[in-house]
Amino acid sequence: MSKRLILLSVTALSLGLTACQEPVEETQAPVESVEEIQETTNPVDEAAESDAREETTEESSQEDYTKQLDHARAQYETDQLAEAAGTLSTLLQQDLSAYPDIQTEAEALKAEIEQKQAEAARQVAGASTESSIYSEERQSSLMAEQFETETGQAIDEVSDEELGLWLEEKNQETETTGDLSKEETEDLAFDLFLENQALTGESYFYFVNQEEEDWVQIEVREAVEQDGVEWSNLIGIYRVNVVSEEIQKLDSISGVYESVK
Repeated sequence: MSKRLILLSVTALSLGLTACQEPVEETQAPVESVEEIQETTNPVDEAAESDAREETTEESSQEDYTKQLDHARAQYETDQLAEAAGTLSTLLQQDLSAYPDIQTEAEALKAEIEQKQAEAARQVAGASTESSIYSEERQSSLMAEQFETETGQAIDEVSDEELGLWLEEKNQETETTGDLSKEETEDLAFDLFLENQALTGESYFYFVNQEEEDWVQIEVREAVEQDGVEWSNLIGIYRVNVVSEEIQKLDSISGVYESVK
């Protein structure tokens, strides 16, 4: 006899016995399915996890903004006005609506710095008999250092003619790094930098210089005009490795490059 027939015979016998017995009410409580339990508990868990993530993100943002503000104060106290103003400018581009104390302090410090910068710019403008066609180049820290190293002169003390000849010589350099020329290496580094740092403000200008075989320096400055005088803030000095694609930023307080990518 097959298993199917055995099962049917047992079922028939059970029905016969049941007909002779009083009906018994089921008292066992219904059991929730696994799906029902999950539907009840998952939303609560997900909400808790979401709240925890948001709280962690807010704490991280506040800590980062506080560090930037503290760093700007340190730069200001060491008379690095352009650097401090650049740090504050970057900070104030963030959405600080949830951190009003940080925003208020940053705005107040930036206003104080700009007042000193404007006064210094007026003094320079008053002492100068003519404006330079290389005003941006003369503001570059990297270019000033390179010019003094190669010529022994301060970049703000030479004529436009002398500076122009030096710049022309620099533009004609054709050193190569592997299969790339100096210009191609600098272009590659600049593209890598913009892709990863998103420093493309409307008033930003840049100086790019191949420092070593694989390293290219990039200086980012922000042009400022106020009350008829002009100057620039230093957003940052960076180094880009065109082989490893590592990006470093110079800490103006310690004088050490720190990796940012």
